[in-house]
Amino acid sequence: MLKWPEFLVKIKKYNHSLSFVLQNAKPQEIKDGQLILIFKYKFHQDRINDASIKIIVENTLSEVFGSALTIGSVIDENLEIKHEEAPAAAAAATATPEAEEQPAKGGLMADLLKTFGGEIIN
Repeated sequence: MLKWPEFLVKIKKYNHSLSFVLQNAKPQEIKDGQLILIFKYKFHQDRINDASIKIIVENTLSEVFGSALTIGSVIDENLEIKHEEAPAAAAAATATPEAEEQPAKGGLMADLLKTFGGEIIN
């Protein structure tokens, strides 16, 4: 999957937190126009299978790979992913309280809330 890193960079332009979720996946194979992704956690698999997220992922895959691809996924609890860097996680860890209080203005926190279906509770 030589184009996987290129895909991760491109998907980040659409949604930073989605890029983070996909960094926790390993592409297994492309078979019959379907890219199979392996996830360690069902939570990540469920997010990618959300209809609105799946459309973004499949459209970006088509851009990068030059042909229409759908996604499928499996769980492997023994999966080990090596991250060279996790910019979304690092940014989230250093987010200021002001950013957490105002997700509607956009940015990383808004992306995280949108992707994971969360909300801020005071």
